[in-house]
Amino acid sequence: MRRKQKAYIPIVINRAPLAAVPGLSWSETDERLCEAIRTLAALPDRERKWVYAKLSSWPEVLREAVDVMGLALERLRDGKISAYEALTEPRWLPTKEMIDRLDETLPWLTLLDERELKIVTLRAFRVSWLKISWRYGRSDTTVQRWHREAIERVRKTIAA
Repeated sequence: MRRKQKAYIPIVINRAPLAAVPGLSWSETDERLCEAIRTLAALPDRERKWVYAKLSSWPEVLREAVDVMGLALERLRDGKISAYEALTEPRWLPTKEMIDRLDETLPWLTLLDERELKIVTLRAFRVSWLKISWRYGRSDTTVQRWHREAIERVRKTIAA
């Protein structure tokens, strides 16, 4: 008896038309892509609280005075200015100009394949070439060449 094969529905991605940006150098294109990725990651995700609801019914842990003092002493030892600043760093928020540039640069990311997009994303967050090369099992010069070729292809496509 033959198994019934699943019907696969092809997914069609409608790509936004690319605005021609002539005269961008390789480094400017790389910087714009990195800024777009960092800006996209910094934007708040309003649906996250519904998807990732609290997974525990335990109450929040209250810090004791001894724990707070220990954290303050660690901050002083690490060279922080004040031991009583907020214990968490404030979230970085992109400016309006960065969001405007993100809107222009976002279609450029569709020109990259999956591997190139991961490499550009990791480099946007300043992950070292060595760690990226370990991830792909290639030398760091090979990964750098992949990155260079991906940025160059994006630059040539948007210049046309």
